[in-house]
Order: sequence, then structure tokens, then C-alpha cells
Amino acid sequence: MIPLNLNKRMFFLYDKMGNLVLNKSHIKELLWLSTGQIFSMALGFISISLMTSVGASEYGIYVLATSIMGILTLTFFGPLEQAYVRQYFNYSDDPKSKNIYLKSLIKILKLCGVVLIVLTILVTIFANKLYNVKPIFVLTASLMISFGAVVTPLNGMINAFRLRKYVAIFQILERLLVILVLILLLNYFQKNATALFLSVAISYVILLALKCKVYKNEYRFVEVCASEENVDSKIEREVFKRIINYGFPFILWGGISWMQLNGERWVINYLLNTSEVGRYGLTATLLNSTGVVASTIIAQFFSPIIYKHFSSSDSLRLEKAKSLINVQCLATIIIFVSLALVLLFFGDYIIILMSSESFIIDNFVLFIFAIGYGLFYTTQALTSIGLSFEKPQVYLLPKIISAGFSIIAYYIGCKLYGINGVAVAILISSIIYLMLVLITNRQFRT
Repeated sequence: MIPLNLNKRMFFLYDKMGNLVLNKSHIKELLWLSTGQIFSMALGFISISLMTSVGASEYGIYVLATSIMGILTLTFFGPLEQAYVRQYFNYSDDPKSKNIYLKSLIKILKLCGVVLIVLTILVTIFANKLYNVKPIFVLTASLMISFGAVVTPLNGMINAFRLRKYVAIFQILERLLVILVLILLLNYFQKNATALFLSVAISYVILLALKCKVYKNEYRFVEVCASEENVDSKIEREVFKRIINYGFPFILWGGISWMQLNGERWVINYLLNTSEVGRYGLTATLLNSTGVVASTIIAQFFSPIIYKHFSSSDSLRLEKAKSLINVQCLATIIIFVSLALVLLFFGDYIIILMSSESFIIDNFVLFIFAIGYGLFYTTQALTSIGLSFEKPQVYLLPKIISAGFSIIAYYIGCKLYGINGVAVAILISSIIYLMLVLITNRQFRT
């Protein structure tokens, strides 16, 4: 309990009753995630340094390829992750239902894997025949995109299981694998985008295998007699229905988000060149590997706890969940404001340390980028309210308006002022998105 003479609502870590919303178990989990984040960030600087050694133009090609992976992630595998994580707590209490629920995701991922392999082969063949693109280039890029997308739902579910130790280990391992493979490829093969694709693809393949093993350890196959098969089929049909109903709005949401999160790269490529995409890409990677990863880890830490509380009818648990959303938003703000200040004073030194002078962007522009990213991800944290009430569709209009504005702003900003204009466009579109979500969240006040 906190002292009664203090305003309890000022303390984000306490609910209305003055009870701490995070216990020792939560703190231990957060320490694991923080440890993974710190080591991952340090290794991330090394991997970025290696990647940018291929030059701004080749790195720009890699940046564009990762944005294509974003289409798959945001429009299908991301919604799949969101739906499975949110609905997991409706099945987790009953072992039999839990097994059926978890196995259903594996079925979907296996089917998706087969489809993506077939598409990879077809794209490789047609790209070579029609456009004379080297098969190794298309093949490695396609494998990186496919495996990177498929592993997404497993990331969310391992967090939902609250296996924070594994999350931390996988974070560090991913960076280490990329670094080791990159050192090998860049020393013995050509320094180009293909080497980057291959190193990341190999990392994803190994991590996918390990994450599948951890995921399957969470359930045991139960022998089902003939009389129970109909019951299991009924539960599975119910699972798929819930997943589709909850996840469908995220497909449109994801497509719109992709425009806002990745559209600027293609605008820069269209109006300028791949070298400028590479310069911006390094800034985006710097922000992603620090602020975005940290805020994502915070979100992954809080989401299972928040959803678990919202799955209960207990008013006290609902109050705790709302307090945790406040904590998540506050943590995101602190992360990005701190990052923005560091970049304002030391941004050019950090970029030179990571790559070379050809990638430098003005410190104040880096500051604007960081604030813009911070506002966007703070707003994403605020959408946890509607998601917890299983009403993701309420955010579609704010998404559509802000994304539509952002594309227009990216084009005008880049046309007039280059990358500097893109930074201002990101900031303004993020402010608009924040305001629209705050207005939308008014309906959840009662």
C-alpha cells in the first residue's frame, strides 16, 4: 500500500485501491527482457556496422526488401499473432482446449510454409526469365522475407506463455547468428545485398526451428478416442472462428500501417535513389534496434498480463490492467525522449561509429525522427485499450486517416526537402494519429 495522504492516481504502478500492479514475478520477467534487450542492442550495433559496410546503395536495396517482409508481417502473420495472443487466455485454463488451440496455430503455419515455398520458387523462376534477375538474389531475399514473417506468431505466443528467459535468449541469439554469418560471407564472398539477405535468412531458419521446439513444449498431444473427435473438431472450428473474427480487422489495419511505417522508403527511392534509401534506412534501423525494440519488448511484457486481467470479470483486475496500460505508455515515452536527446547531441558520432560519413544525417533531423517514432509507438500502446475489449475495428478510421495523410506528407516533404522533409512528415502524421486515437479511446472511459 502507498501512503493514504498521497494522490494514488499519480502513481502509475498502483491501482485505485493502492495495490501494486506488478509483483515480484513480473519484475523478474522484466529483468530477463531487459537483459536480452541490452545485449541485443549492443550486438545490434555490430551487425549494423557489418551490414552498412556493403555501401549505401546495396544497404538501401536490403532496406526495401525488409519493407516487403513488412507487408506479409503486418497484413497476415501480425494479425495472426495478435489474434492468437489475445484469444489464448480464453483457452489456457482447460488443458484439452489449450492443446487444441496451440496445435491449430502449428497447422496454419505449416500450410503457410508450403505456400511460401511454392511462391518463392515461382518468383525466382519468373524474375529470372522475365527480368533477368539473378536467381540467387531473388531466392535469398524471398527466403529472408518468408521465414521472417512465419516466425512472427511464435514470438507473440512465447511471450504469452511468459517464457521471458527464452525471449531474451532468442533476442541475443538472433543478433549473434547474423553477425557470425555476415563475417563469413563478407570475408569470402561479394559485399552486396545478397549477402545480407542470406545471413538474415539463415538466422531466421535456425530461430524458427528453436522457437517451434519451445512452443511445442507448452502442450502435449492427447490421445483422442473416436467419441471425442467430434468434440475436438467443434473446439477447433470455434478457435478458427474466433481467430478470424478478432484478426480480420488487423488485416486492413496492417495494410494501412505498412503504408505509414514503410511508405517513406519507397517515396525516397522513387524521388531520390537507393543510396538515400540506405541513409534513411540506417536511421530507421538505429531507431528500430533501440527505441522500437525496447518499446516492443515493453509491449510484449505487458500485453499477456493486460489480456489476462481483461479476460476476468473482476473489477479490481480490470483496474490493474488499465494501470498497466498507463505504465506501458509512460515507459514508451521515456524510452523515445531519452533516445531523441542522445541523437540530438551525439547522433553524428553514433552513425560514424556504426558506419561511415556517407550515412550521416543532421542531428536535429535525427531528433525529429525519434520524436515522430516515439509518438507513433506511444499511440500504438494506447490502442491496447480497444484491443483488450476485443474491439480492434474502432481504430480502423484513425489508421486510414493518418496513413493516407502520411503518404501525401511523405511525398510533399521528400519532394521539397528530401530526407529532412520526410522527418517532419513522420512527426506530423504521428501527431494526427495520436490525436485520433485519444478521441477514439473516450468511448472506453466508463
